[in-house]
Amino acid sequence: MPVAENAPCPECNGGGHNLHGVGLCLYCDGRGLLKYAKPVGQCPACNGTGSDENSVSGVCATCSGTGKVRLPVGGSVGVKRDSPQQPAMRPSSQEKIVAAALLINGVTFSIPQPARHHTIMHSIDGLVDQEKVARGQQGFLTSHGRFVNRVFARDIAYRAGQDPKQTGGRNNPELFSEDLW
Repeated sequence: MPVAENAPCPECNGGGHNLHGVGLCLYCDGRGLLKYAKPVGQCPACNGTGSDENSVSGVCATCSGTGKVRLPVGGSVGVKRDSPQQPAMRPSSQEKIVAAALLINGVTFSIPQPARHHTIMHSIDGLVDQEKVARGQQGFLTSHGRFVNRVFARDIAYRAGQDPKQTGGRNNPELFSEDLW
């Protein structure tokens, strides 16, 4: 077993909160730190360059532009422990965004398009505690049945030729349902 060390969570940048600052980060369970195996290796997705010419942001999603990766102890690159899978490598060009979705305590709630995130929230009112809904993560369901966060969803939609608009602002890396339908 390799020596392990703690490092800031790449999803919440060590803050312990989800992308919207409301609720706990699902990647590190709100701890802000993950235990990684040493040594650090070259990122297999970008071959250590840190860039991805096919990405909207131009930054490799696997290593966050560092060119290096460390495997979480008991996990693998790009796959979240006890949470939805995010792309480990470049998403398939056939994969596309098919519906808005919410991830709450490891359960994905989704309604076919043109439903929006608030439509899902209203439909599960009474089924799920509103505090849990507020701590949940908004994202999208792909044609491969995966829940992905808003940032990965924009990249997948762009690569799939879905021509997403920029509802959230020109430099916003997140996808909104209004960007597609």
